[in-house]
Amino acid sequence: MKKALVLTCLIFALAFAGCKGSDETARTPAAGESGGTETQIAKEVPAPAGDKEVVIAIYRDGSIEELDAATYNGPHILFKMIYDGLVEDGGRGEILPSLATSWDISPDGKTYTYHLREGVKFSDGTDFDADVVIFNLKRWLGNDLFSTLMSYFVVSMEAVDPLTVRITYADEAYPIIIEQTYPRPVRFLSPTAVETTAEYPNGKFVRPIGTGPWMVESYVKEAEFVLVPNPHYWGEKPKIDRLRFKVVPDAQARVLAFRSGEVDILGGDFMGKIPIENIPELTADPDFEVMIKDTLCSHFIAFNNGDGKFSDKNLRLAINHAIDKKAVTENLFDNIGFVADGLYQKEVAYVTPENNYGYPYDPEKAKKLLDDGGYVDTDGDGVREKDGKP
Repeated sequence: MKKALVLTCLIFALAFAGCKGSDETARTPAAGESGGTETQIAKEVPAPAGDKEVVIAIYRDGSIEELDAATYNGPHILFKMIYDGLVEDGGRGEILPSLATSWDISPDGKTYTYHLREGVKFSDGTDFDADVVIFNLKRWLGNDLFSTLMSYFVVSMEAVDPLTVRITYADEAYPIIIEQTYPRPVRFLSPTAVETTAEYPNGKFVRPIGTGPWMVESYVKEAEFVLVPNPHYWGEKPKIDRLRFKVVPDAQARVLAFRSGEVDILGGDFMGKIPIENIPELTADPDFEVMIKDTLCSHFIAFNNGDGKFSDKNLRLAINHAIDKKAVTENLFDNIGFVADGLYQKEVAYVTPENNYGYPYDPEKAKKLLDDGGYVDTDGDGVREKDGKP
């Protein structure tokens, strides 16, 4: 068994995980390169006796008691492990079947008919069928905060037969099927996962029960939770007997736990967030293997629009031109990741050079913009002022 870590940082993802002998190509992204990367580093450790258990360090609680499939609550990684949707995102615009094996769209683009997978059960043994789909749809539509379908104005929905569901919208909207691939909040939970009350006619969430490959075995708030394979899962079964997620809030404590063998996997967004200063020593360790693959992760700095000074376009532009993103990538992030052009990476749908542009590092231009905007250093202390305010 491998010992593994996973990290997300800046505009890249670094993952300490995976299998030795992977055919992934290891490389370091060049500054200014376009597209994200995920790096994996694996270390050989003795296989545990008995069950195949993997221990994963996470920096915060998994919010299992709030993991309602009809919400955005909790980490999105857990939604895809516990819950299934009607369809899945296959990448590059491809929509793959999941709980729906096929679907038909009417010529006017307003009516979607889904043909459901036969023989699917939730992890508690409850049957998945058209009535369950309608039950979940009503919960989505009844929640103004979380419902994706709300924006498309559902006119009607019906269980045509036990394995067929028909939904009609007020207008045609091609993103409907795309949004139904999202990890949340358009996935399905069992009716037994909620309690119906006068206050919650569509059911108050009690426990996460889905049709996905994993189910919750135990949960200790702010300490750990354990996932085990769903015995009723309709797809390929997990090859691990147990995933134990341990909450370790301190970053250095997570690294120490990894090195000591207390945990097997560390990193990523929901998981360990490995400190940048630890990465060189870990990647230099001959016991680790590095693997890199693309990711869509981006990190950025945003202006506080509640602060009136940022209504000045010259100031905003000056700040953009004053930031040396290449130096940040090289010196603060040790050349892991690369310079972003705009908010999104080029692999994100609909992104083009025209709608996702950035501003080059140009300190002289930044100074001129500040001068033109009336920001002046009146006393030579290096701090510019406008209207007497720094």
